[in-house]
Amino acid sequence: MSKHLICMLLFTIWACCRVTSGVCPDGRYGLDCSYTCHCTAGCDEITGCSGNCKKGWSGSTCNMNNLALDKPASQSSHYNMDDTPPSNGVDGDYTQDACILTDPHQNNSWWEVDLGKPHYIHDVTVHFRMDYYPYRRNGVQVYSSLMENQINTGHRCGAAKLDSPNVTRITCDTTAQYITLYQGTDNTDIDTLYHTAGTAMDFCEVEVFICDAGTFGDDCIELCHCHGQPCNYVIGECVGGCKRNWTGTQCNVCDSDHYGSLCSAGCSNRHCDQTNGISRCDKITGRCDTGCEPGWTGPDCTKKCPHGTYDKGCKKSCANRHCLENSPCDHVTGKCVGGCDRGYESPDCTMNCRRSYGFSCNMACSSRKCYGDYECDRLYGNCRDGCLDGFELPDCTAECRAGTFGAGCKLNCSERHCDGDSTTCGAQSGICQNGCTPGWKKPSCMEPCDTGLYGADCSFICTRRHCVNKAASCDHVTGSCRGKCEESWRGEDCTGCDGKFGRDCSYSCSDRKCRDPPAPCHHVTGSCNGPCVAGWQGIACNVGVTESTDGGSTIVAMAAIIGILCIILIAVSGTFFWYVRRHRTTSGSITKEKTSVENKDGGHYENVGRQTGRKRDTARVDVSHESGYVNSQKSRGTDDVPLRPIGDSHESGNINEGQDIQLNEYEDIDSSESTQNAYDKITS
Repeated sequence: MSKHLICMLLFTIWACCRVTSGVCPDGRYGLDCSYTCHCTAGCDEITGCSGNCKKGWSGSTCNMNNLALDKPASQSSHYNMDDTPPSNGVDGDYTQDACILTDPHQNNSWWEVDLGKPHYIHDVTVHFRMDYYPYRRNGVQVYSSLMENQINTGHRCGAAKLDSPNVTRITCDTTAQYITLYQGTDNTDIDTLYHTAGTAMDFCEVEVFICDAGTFGDDCIELCHCHGQPCNYVIGECVGGCKRNWTGTQCNVCDSDHYGSLCSAGCSNRHCDQTNGISRCDKITGRCDTGCEPGWTGPDCTKKCPHGTYDKGCKKSCANRHCLENSPCDHVTGKCVGGCDRGYESPDCTMNCRRSYGFSCNMACSSRKCYGDYECDRLYGNCRDGCLDGFELPDCTAECRAGTFGAGCKLNCSERHCDGDSTTCGAQSGICQNGCTPGWKKPSCMEPCDTGLYGADCSFICTRRHCVNKAASCDHVTGSCRGKCEESWRGEDCTGCDGKFGRDCSYSCSDRKCRDPPAPCHHVTGSCNGPCVAGWQGIACNVGVTESTDGGSTIVAMAAIIGILCIILIAVSGTFFWYVRRHRTTSGSITKEKTSVENKDGGHYENVGRQTGRKRDTARVDVSHESGYVNSQKSRGTDDVPLRPIGDSHESGNINEGQDIQLNEYEDIDSSESTQNAYDKITS
């Protein structure tokens, strides 16, 4: 790749970057940087040139292009054999020494310029000579054509008159490549000075102006933003539609949501105050009629508040905030990023705390544990009358630190006389969980026993000691007599017994059943300070195990349980036997033994067996007759009991077949009566 190609590539990348970043490269301006600057200096990237036009360009924005400049020209004749070239008419020199003059003695004179290619020509400007012979402009006609040497046969644009201005503009409004100036008028008669004007014509410059692409109007100062092709440079009409954000016939008006010189600013991107309604969007300035939201300024409310200011109208100063640390200042809220100093509220730390205190007012006055007055200092929340028990100054919100308690946490747990650990305690009362050591009063264990009391829980009375010196002092801890005890009394407080223990020393230490015979004997409890002999219990080993009410209760309970179980067993057994007997009886399981027995009277009987739960019983039944009866009138003892026949279809002797019978104990039958059998012992 050659160096030239590399340079071109780098230039292209650089130019694209400038365009996409919103800055046009040198020599370009306007929407999408699509317009060319035709000035030597001072080209604004939005509006273009404002003077210093290059050669061939004119107008206030240098957008008027002279197509005729330095183009090929020709003419019909020269004055008095003058060899001034026809190019003087298109050399850009307007001085009187570089003009065109034709022969006055010809029937007509003409001058023509070739524009190089067809153009739409709106008008042609002719700069006539101004020093003398003004009558030579009279009758000069301007023609336009697509073909050369048409003389006076092309499109006639117009003609100059004797009183035409020195710089005359003649409208053509046609498409042409050639512009011809033609003089066919003999002005000799009006030449009062020399009478030699004839058909001569003289002029210093001919200009054919068109507007640069994308511009239109008389001075080419209007911009059109057509899509795909330039607009008509005269009226600015766009044929193929408009570029993005533009509208109208000439594509020179912003659409409804954009404004600005290039319609690049969005109405929806403004920060107008919409508290009282939506602001309209001016197509040129985008001005917000309702003012700006807090933190924004400018006619269109698109600029942030200047550095050091914020809020509505940028009227608040960042320097007036009370930030906890050096915080940046948000242009809208002025919020302190690190929070507020003591006594000030968020977000901008300019308002005093209300019913709160501390950094950023993060502590509620109602959360303090103060005595009495609830006045709340907004900086520290100090409690004027001190704290409730268990809370620390200054704001009485923190519980006492470990090892302290009470009002203002001024008391130390270690100053108490607790039975056990004294280093920790409740923050409010400091109560000893396991009580006090001897000689100190509950609940704080910081006050000694009242006068006349001593020992554990201050439960011992000094006057009950057995001191020899009745006036001896009484130590609130030990009750010491500080001297001798009365006879048979021992101990520092002279309340211990000699070989005895308990109330009034009524129990003998020798009666205890300690496993260790020489075990010490506490004068109050008689404790062996060890295990008891088997069968004895209690702290003094003087209670027999058999005497224990707990053991007796256990035996009684076990006896009751055994009795209940026996009752349940008997009930279940009885029910079971009753059920078996009932089942056997109702099922008619009777075993019959048929034995033919001949009686004295020649009758025959059956031996009928039965199950009674005892030794098998039998009864003999008469079966010698077709119809016989088992039970006699006498055996039943009643006349209204029906007799039950014995027999069946097979003439066999059955006892009431199909019916259940019960056999009673054997009945004695009178043998004197012939109608009865000797074995008539049958149950009913």
